[in-house]
Amino acid sequence: MLAGNDIRVVEADTFSAARFWDERVDRRLLMTSCGLRHLAAAAFSPLPTLRSLGLADNRRLPRDDLVAAVRRVDTLTKLDVSAGSAFRHTFDLAELFRHPHSAAGLRLEKLVTAENGIRTISANLSTAAAIATMRSLDLSSNEMTTLAGGLSLFRRLERLSVKENRLTRIDSGALTGLQRLTSVDLSYNRLEELDGEVLRPLTRLRYLNLAGNRLRTLSADAVPSGIEYLSVRGNRLVSVPFLASLAHLSSVDVSANGLQRLDAHQFSQHIRSSISANFSRRARPEHSHREIAPELSVTVSRTVPRPTSRPMRSWTVTSGLGQLLAQRDFVDRRSGVLRRRIQRPGRGREPAYAFDAVRGAGRRRTAS
Repeated sequence: MLAGNDIRVVEADTFSAARFWDERVDRRLLMTSCGLRHLAAAAFSPLPTLRSLGLADNRRLPRDDLVAAVRRVDTLTKLDVSAGSAFRHTFDLAELFRHPHSAAGLRLEKLVTAENGIRTISANLSTAAAIATMRSLDLSSNEMTTLAGGLSLFRRLERLSVKENRLTRIDSGALTGLQRLTSVDLSYNRLEELDGEVLRPLTRLRYLNLAGNRLRTLSADAVPSGIEYLSVRGNRLVSVPFLASLAHLSSVDVSANGLQRLDAHQFSQHIRSSISANFSRRARPEHSHREIAPELSVTVSRTVPRPTSRPMRSWTVTSGLGQLLAQRDFVDRRSGVLRRRIQRPGRGREPAYAFDAVRGAGRRRTAS
C-alpha cells in the first residue's frame, strides 16, 4: 500500500524486486492520491498475480500513461480509476476500452470510475473483453443525466452503482438483458418517475436504493417482487402501494417522505420472517397493530436529540393487542430513542405480532 505519498513517477524497474515474490499469492497495489504524473508502460509488468490496482485521485496522470500501464497486466480483475483523467476527452465510459492501444483486452471483474465527469456509456464497447467478465461497475458521482446505450452490454453484471449523478430519466431498455443484477444503487439523483419496465424484469435483484430522488409515486410493478432491501428515503412519496407486493422484504426505509397514514394492508401477507422498516419523519404517521405484518419491527417516529434533558413519558397501549407477553423499555444508545418491545402471542392459527414502539420527545401516544 503506497497511498497518500508524493510518488510522481513510476519507472519500468520500480517493482523489479517483485520477481522474487511468491506467485501463488494474489497481490493488490494501492497508489491512491500519490500525485502521479507519469507511469512507464511496463511499470506493473514485473508484478506477478496482480489482481487489484487502485489509482484513484491522480488527476495529473495522463490517460495514455494509465492505459499503457494497465493493459499489460493480464491478471488484473479490479481497477479503480476514480477522480482521474481517463475519460477527459469524451466523458464516455467506452473511452477506456475502444481506442487503439486501449485497455480493451483486460478481463476486469470490478471497475470503479467515480468522479470522472462521465456523461454517457456508448455502445462502442462490444469488442472489449471486460464486457464478458464485468461483475461490478461503480459510476458514482459522475454527470450522467440518463441511463441508456451500452450499459446493457454488460450481461454478467451483478452490482451497479450510479448514485450521486444527475439522472432524470432511465430508458425502458437501459437494463435489458442484465438478468444477473442483484444490487442497484440509483440514490441521490433527480428521478421524478420510474417506468415499470426498467427494473421489473430483474428477477434476481435483492438490493435497491432509490433514496434522495424526487419520486412522487412508485407503482407496484416498478419494483421487482424479490427485493429484500429497499430504500426510498428522502423522496416525495405520499403512499407506498408497492410494499404490498414485496413478500421477501427484510429491510425498508421510507423515512423523510410525505406519508400521512399506514393502511391495514401495507405489507405483503406472505412475509414470514422478521423485517425492519423505517417510516420516521417530523410527524409520526398513524398506525395500528392490524397494520403490522407477522414478526415485523417498525420504526415510526423521529429520534430524540442527544443529549436531552426532557423527560421521556411512558408509551401506553390501551387496546387491540390482547395479552402482552412483555413490555420492556430501553434507550437505544445509537439513536437516543426510548423503545418498548411489545409482543402478543398468536391464538389458534392467528400469528403472533411483535413490534418496536419508538418513543420520541413529544406527547403521549396510543396504539389502537
